[in-house]
Amino acid sequence: MRSQATFWAIRWMARLIVMGCVSLSTFQARAQGASWEHYMAEGTQAYQNGQETNAEMFYLAALEHVQSAGPGDPRLAATLNTLAVLYHAQRKYVLAESLYQDVIQLLEQTIGPDHPTLATTLNNLAVVYEAQEKYGEAAPLYQSALALLERTLGPAHPNLAATLDNYADLLHKMQREAEAASAEARARAIWAQQKRDSTGK
Repeated sequence: MRSQATFWAIRWMARLIVMGCVSLSTFQARAQGASWEHYMAEGTQAYQNGQETNAEMFYLAALEHVQSAGPGDPRLAATLNTLAVLYHAQRKYVLAESLYQDVIQLLEQTIGPDHPTLATTLNNLAVVYEAQEKYGEAAPLYQSALALLERTLGPAHPNLAATLDNYADLLHKMQREAEAASAEARARAIWAQQKRDSTGK
């Protein structure tokens, strides 16, 4: 179910303007006076079009644009998270890990420790640790994300199911099969309920 978790992470990014392939010189020309929203929207469109180099340029420009606003500006955490998602998708795990850690710290300072957005980032950092076979570091992050999601969104939310699926994958790798089966069963029940709710059956 990793694709669902990745989709969940990407949904957090801004979406707007359509863009074609741009060269570095064109990018620099367009950058004059552009807003943070513009950079993020262009970066997201480039990412969705498979233009990852262009996406990174726009996200880095957005980061430069917002860094002077200070850590209390929610755009800073959003920009760092978006860059982390990009590096995560590119399997640049060391870069993604560092950025996710920064995002967690910023979110704890700005929106507090009891917000589902924080759980999203905890989940994503856990996935990065898992990809690097740092299972002992990934497990407590999944557990924290699950507890936070259940507390803030309730026991039947699809975000909880996606994280349960991720946690079950880790538990299999750690050969904790009984716990993995339990997590998978909980996730299946949530997905089944979501399907019934959406179809009315």
